Amino acid sequence: MRFIDICSRQLSNGGWSYYPFPGSCTQYIHCGKHGNGFLETCAVGTFFDGAKCVRAEDVNCQFGN
Repeated sequence: MRFIDICSRQLSNGGWSYYPFPGSCTQYIHCGKHGNGFLETCAVGTFFDGAKCVRAEDVNCQFGN
């Protein structure tokens, strides 16, 4: 998967944006203001809630990983 394709289709808020990585509760795509995308991973015990990494028990994630 090319992250630049995902990032270039989205408008960044303040130059940065974040999107869930398909099939994962712990990974997300961090899009920079120039359309570059980076795969990030939440710390142990946290899940990505669509905006940031929070305690896993506070996120309803269907993948459970």
